[in-house]
Amino acid sequence: FFGNWKMAEEGGKQDMLLYASDNPECWKVSIMLEELKAPYNLAESSSTEEKNDDLEPTLIDCTLKPPFKINQSGAILMYLAEKFGSSLLPSDFQAKMKVIQWVTWQTSKFAPIASHLIHMKRIKHENDSAKVNQIHKEIEEFETQMIELYSDLNKKLDERDYICGDQRGSYSIADIMCYPHASLHWWIGVNISKFENLVRWLRIMRNKPGVKKGVRVPGKSELGSKVPIFADIDSDEKILKTIEEHETKESYFRVDDLKKLFSDK
Repeated sequence: FFGNWKMAEEGGKQDMLLYASDNPECWKVSIMLEELKAPYNLAESSSTEEKNDDLEPTLIDCTLKPPFKINQSGAILMYLAEKFGSSLLPSDFQAKMKVIQWVTWQTSKFAPIASHLIHMKRIKHENDSAKVNQIHKEIEEFETQMIELYSDLNKKLDERDYICGDQRGSYSIADIMCYPHASLHWWIGVNISKFENLVRWLRIMRNKPGVKKGVRVPGKSELGSKVPIFADIDSDEKILKTIEEHETKESYFRVDDLKKLFSDK
């Protein structure tokens, strides 16, 4: 992986400083930085004494005096687009508002529902049978909402290559915001094969150089040294098949199952 980032101790003090881990919220910012070809330093998210909060991603613009710190992926992307004068956020007021509309759609609807499903299917453990049944009901409700959101995005992409813009659309921060969670449909546990426009758009996005680099930041999994990063799992048909077969025969494929899969390797 050759992106525009360096570890903090290797980089200059006048670049951007990004606190990030291997998750879709952070990929939004790293993709944006890679698309802008902006030099940035990568810091460990565990360095809470430097970050001073639990939010990630966190971006510190060290090109300013004093340095400017900003949280929340949507705000960070808008900040970077404005700072660098990027066409990823249109200068035309109405076109800009349409992009921001999809940014807020992603942060207020798409990402929260996706994150709830990931938490309940992959992380949450419950042994009490009554609570297990309640969780299954909640999962079904969230899955219904998630499918509706995927459907909304699929409709928007009808005869379009990008979410916003005239005719077939123009690449914007709306696409960058929506891609990370949308690409994790296999981990969210929703089959999107019937959404042809969405599948086509995911393929377009996946092949962009900035996206290819951005989803590999910071380059290591939070689940242990033996577990691949999500970008590698996403491209490994054998692992994806294992997850699918597990859920067909048993139950939800959890984080612990993923760790176990690589524990002996």
